[in-house]
Amino acid sequence: MTRYYTFQSFLTSKQLGEFFTLTHSEQVDLFESYLAFLSASVEDASMFTCSAKASSCFAEKVSIRHGNRLSHPNGTDFAQHSDYDESLLQSLLRGTARSGFGAWGTEDGFLPQKKLAMMVASHVESIGHSYVVEGRRKNAIPQLNTRSFPFYWCHAEKQKLMDIRAKLGTKACGRSKYWQAIVLVVDRVMCSDCIAFAKCFAVYEKAVIRIEDPQMIRIFPAEIAESIQCVTLELETEKQDDSI
Repeated sequence: MTRYYTFQSFLTSKQLGEFFTLTHSEQVDLFESYLAFLSASVEDASMFTCSAKASSCFAEKVSIRHGNRLSHPNGTDFAQHSDYDESLLQSLLRGTARSGFGAWGTEDGFLPQKKLAMMVASHVESIGHSYVVEGRRKNAIPQLNTRSFPFYWCHAEKQKLMDIRAKLGTKACGRSKYWQAIVLVVDRVMCSDCIAFAKCFAVYEKAVIRIEDPQMIRIFPAEIAESIQCVTLELETEKQDDSI
């Protein structure tokens, strides 16, 4: 009979008892060891089928369909920039992220889940984000035994943010204009943890970042003192319907 392993059952009693007192990097190291353990347990792969709730996220260029709805908070028009490296810009648009940790590899057609999810994990502390542990957001005792894993590092929009950041590399000059030229599109409504992560990440990148979900487009500001701007898609649909 195939044995099912949760993160909780993977940890020793000592590790389990002190997990929430460990530093973030120590927690990440333990979780990475857990993923490596799962990867080596090929016979258990069938127990971790893709969730029906798995989301996907890709990037597209800000275009005429967005009109002026996605203008920069300081009034700068994204179209004012004409000095893009088009090959770099196109590379940012390539690749769709899918939520999940990909312990047994990633399904063809998607960006590498494990690599990007752990990149998210490694950036949590540096960007100033306090991540959610399953149970904590419901004002309950944090749990490490959930079947869907205890962390939200693997969500698709977080992965795509990491993919784009990695492709921009160390391009210190002009990074913000590339962020300004694109919008991330995710096919499920953003959770509160992804919203909080994206806000911290935009400030960290010193760039305005836009993410569209089925309900709205959120414009995350580059300055910590500024608020997230929200553009409701329903209103845009109504405007389009009225013009027919």
